[in-house]
Amino acid sequence: MRRSKKFDKIGTGQGRWYWTGSLLETEDSGLASESGADRALAANGPSESALQWVHHLLQSHGILTRELVQQASPFDWETLLPVMRQLEEWGAVSRGRFVLDKQAMQFTSRELMAAMRSPLSSGNDEPTLLSAVDPANPYGLIADWPADPGTAYARKSGNYLVLKGERWVAWIENNGRRITLRTPQESADNDEEQSSTVATTVTAARSRTETTVPPLTAAELARLLRTILQQQALSKVKVERWNGEPVDQSEGAALLHELGAERDGKLLVLWPSQLR
Repeated sequence: MRRSKKFDKIGTGQGRWYWTGSLLETEDSGLASESGADRALAANGPSESALQWVHHLLQSHGILTRELVQQASPFDWETLLPVMRQLEEWGAVSRGRFVLDKQAMQFTSRELMAAMRSPLSSGNDEPTLLSAVDPANPYGLIADWPADPGTAYARKSGNYLVLKGERWVAWIENNGRRITLRTPQESADNDEEQSSTVATTVTAARSRTETTVPPLTAAELARLLRTILQQQALSKVKVERWNGEPVDQSEGAALLHELGAERDGKLLVLWPSQLR
């Protein structure tokens, strides 16, 4: 069959082609595409693409450091640093030491810097559940995890931090399988070591009051576990360890039994009907 003259004119494949994918495009293997950022740079130019990533990182994480850029950006620190310095000259971002004991250069927006200087609003003791992989969690990116023996902190799905006001009061691991309450002294000590704690990032504010953080009540724990159960589409929550001890031998057993937890071997199990 002969090709038509029309195909000879338009079927060459020549012309202008534009990439319409994402910077986060992935290959069939599931690994990040190396060409995604390169093609974006070719289309937009390095300055525009780098500026967009600085804006994205500031909106997502609040404070930029070398470690965060290395883990969360397709650009290296040396590429983004001139952009941030230019923004600093224009007054769009500020440079300083927002995380104590971090000697590395740090940048944040003017709005967040102003908010960090404002005191936290008082009177809200409702616990907040924050996923460990949420950009609002600075630990493992901007700040170091606390050195608490026996606790495996990690930015993994299914791990959560529990916040009350400006304090980090509990760590929930593996969708509730391991629960660790942080004492008021541990929270205070860690706040002194890391001025930009999770609460600082979430609320964009700090207060130096040394109030005692009340422990989680049964009702508060039920709400937290119910949220995890709904978010992860679980049929039940199984608790294995409490403060590093087997849960059936721990002080948390009474609190879980108050919620109606059932024994399953050495585990305590909570069903959706018990967390309403």
